[in-house]
Amino acid sequence: MSPSAKSLAAAAVLAVCSASMAQAGTVYIPIPGVETIGNVAYEVRVSVTNPGTTTQSLKMVEIKTNTDGTKRNGVTPSTQAVQAGKTIVLKPSTAPGLLEISAPAGLELSARLAGVGQAAGLGTELPVITSETAGAANEKLYVQGLRNSTTRHTDVIMVNLGKKAAKCSATTRRADGTILVNALSLNFPPLSHARFSNVFADLELDDARVEVSCNSEFFTYAQLHDATTGEFAVAGPAGGSDSALFAPGEENPKNVCPVGTEGTTCFTWAGVVHTSTKSNPVRHIYPPVKPGTYRGVHIRLEVDVNGWNVDHNNTGAHGVLYFVRNGNKEMWASIFFRPPGRNILGFRHGFFKTHGEKISIDRPFAAQVGQRYEIDYLYDTQTDNIELRILANGVEVERIQSAPDVNSVVIGEKDKVWIGLSNPGFFPKPEPYSRNWVYRDLKVEFFN
Repeated sequence: MSPSAKSLAAAAVLAVCSASMAQAGTVYIPIPGVETIGNVAYEVRVSVTNPGTTTQSLKMVEIKTNTDGTKRNGVTPSTQAVQAGKTIVLKPSTAPGLLEISAPAGLELSARLAGVGQAAGLGTELPVITSETAGAANEKLYVQGLRNSTTRHTDVIMVNLGKKAAKCSATTRRADGTILVNALSLNFPPLSHARFSNVFADLELDDARVEVSCNSEFFTYAQLHDATTGEFAVAGPAGGSDSALFAPGEENPKNVCPVGTEGTTCFTWAGVVHTSTKSNPVRHIYPPVKPGTYRGVHIRLEVDVNGWNVDHNNTGAHGVLYFVRNGNKEMWASIFFRPPGRNILGFRHGFFKTHGEKISIDRPFAAQVGQRYEIDYLYDTQTDNIELRILANGVEVERIQSAPDVNSVVIGEKDKVWIGLSNPGFFPKPEPYSRNWVYRDLKVEFFN
């Protein structure tokens, strides 16, 4: 879950970002396993709306807590049709679990734990976990604004969304940052989840938080319940401040395209774009740029350096950005970091040149593990200027300047713009994949 994709109302009574619009594919909804709190009864209600013009069907599977959700022997998904223009309400089992819904494009899903009976309250939203709201491997999610007392207790739910076993760590803190429980290490089966009950015991706490990280795609949230009032609330992962929104009078933010250019000459991918792993080392992106002649290109990207892959080569170039037209001989940029032992920022560019003929600039640069770097790259044929800026925490830490070797940026009808994040990791070629690096908030603009 990229910071800009996660929303949370973190207050005394918490409702999460869970009435999320689900894309085509599979979503997961945690079932709290709550039937009554005090004298208030509850049930889970999943609303599914089909705004389209044809009937659509979805499939559902309920995964039990603390079980391997990839084992499907003897499991038959149930099917539910949703007629055009209508909303249906699903009421899954009240037992704690994880509801898996596979649906076609166009359906809208939300979930609630709703109060029933005369003492019923308004209830609360439940998370709808999608690829956008999930946390990436090695990312840290914060569930905050948590209140606890002798009658109000907090449960933390962790979900391993990966198809392999995962290891997670969890730390709880007071509002002043002091640690309550330090870095518990937890193992999870594939596609599994667990509830950790009453994590703060009977401590009197305001604005406490839980910090969770896993080596697999994951999700976490908290359930708060008050035995005296019967209230139930949900707190989801906190949102980051690197939002694409901007206040009146501020400069248009870095990851927003000018009006009318999105999808033709300007392309954005908000949040996590790629996490480099052994099974998925590199991502290739081919934006369909509108054919034409352009003055230049501008690309922005953020990358989290989460360690070095030196299994085969102690000084191998870890790919940050590969940006070409058609292939390696038509290159706007190849940018990479080398690990300790070389500590280099490498930059290559050149059109209609072999590898050895390209302009090559290396600078001493010690990329720090755990640091997020912003790549700001400008290729301007009108001003005869190439500028590569590397920033950390908004401060420029390195700059490379060069000059284009072509007079314009031409995109023909059959040309393919090709963006590569990380390396494929093939050996003996000395190009390790950038293991566990996270690439996010990519913007590419072709401008006149």
